[in-house]
Amino acid sequence: MPKVTKKDALLYHSRGRHGKIEVIPTKPYSTQFDLSMAYTPGIGCVAPAVVKAAMESGVAKYPITDWEAYRKSLDRRLSDHLKRIADCSGI
Repeated sequence: MPKVTKKDALLYHSRGRHGKIEVIPTKPYSTQFDLSMAYTPGIGCVAPAVVKAAMESGVAKYPITDWEAYRKSLDRRLSDHLKRIADCSGI
């Protein structure tokens, strides 16, 4: 692999659109309801489901044994302006 020079890097970043990463939403986000679903009960319900799937598939390195503590930790980590995580105990 050839060594990347400062000139190469500057040329690479000077071409095309500015920035390195573009985020394109996969869900609607035009209303407050849409944003609430994406961040409030949405993330509170989806995150545990993703963890559970990772545990079941063997991908998770550290299995969660105390789901109530996990949910409280997740709730604390979400920013203050978000409402409490919805009750998704059925997941």
